[in-house]
Amino acid sequence: MGIPTGLGLYWLFGTQVTPPGSWLLTAALTILLAIAALTALPAWAHTRSPAGRVLNAEPA
Repeated sequence: MGIPTGLGLYWLFGTQVTPPGSWLLTAALTILLAIAALTALPAWAHTRSPAGRVLNAEPA
């Protein structure tokens, strides 16, 4: 949603020169890769601890 919205705002308020498609594709893939990595890091970190310890923990 962000890329089409950004392009629309750029088209409305910016100059009429559009960046090359390869730049847009590279930016979109970079952002998606960063989001995937930042989402996977906490999940991976939590798989490193034993589940039994977490299940036996008392509620706060």
